Amino acid sequence: MRRFVQFLVIISMLFTAIPAFAQELRAGVTFQSWFTRYERTVGATEISGSSLMFGPTLTMEYDNYYTSASYATTTSDYTFDAGGGESFTGKKKDLELVLGYHLGDNVSLHTGWKHDVLELESSGGPQFSGEVTTSGPALGVTGHVPVGDFGVTVVGDFTVMYLETRTELGSVSEKDNRNGYSMQLGANYRATQRFSASAGYTHQIYVADEGDDTVFSGVYFTFGFGI
Repeated sequence: MRRFVQFLVIISMLFTAIPAFAQELRAGVTFQSWFTRYERTVGATEISGSSLMFGPTLTMEYDNYYTSASYATTTSDYTFDAGGGESFTGKKKDLELVLGYHLGDNVSLHTGWKHDVLELESSGGPQFSGEVTTSGPALGVTGHVPVGDFGVTVVGDFTVMYLETRTELGSVSEKDNRNGYSMQLGANYRATQRFSASAGYTHQIYVADEGDDTVFSGVYFTFGFGI
């Protein structure tokens, strides 16, 4: 009988807590477009190309905590000339997981995991294909500055990434560690409680020990819906 009463107490507590938790829990879906330019320096050769990346982001917030999962892929191939009559096409896929905490109205800290894959295929010279996979943990800080009473907020973010890059390209198979840095500056507009939009600029750089740096940068646009 005692265990049955304990069971009833636990069930009643759960049924009391779940509605309160659901009221505090906020979720949303955001779609991001990023006009990204890819640049990489290999020795004395500079490789570059541009493409539009697009994908969804699922966000959830509870109290001061927030989390997000995002995926994006290029809508068209990067096309670039590597010199010496050799050219490439490339497709990029990004996955990011974030867990953060709002320290107040204007500052938040976040950690997470980044994973991106760049699929490459030669279209001139010797024919070969392969991919460059970059992944690792990240740690960053975000600042929020409201502008007037118009629902506009200026947002800036700086993130440090500790990455491992694996290159499997033709006969080349190598692995190296890189430090990554991401800087973002933009403005967010919340039209209603359920709809928001933003625009800004993102600059990401992966710095290799031997100077083989990779840069992704460009203007982004987003629009999101609360659930």
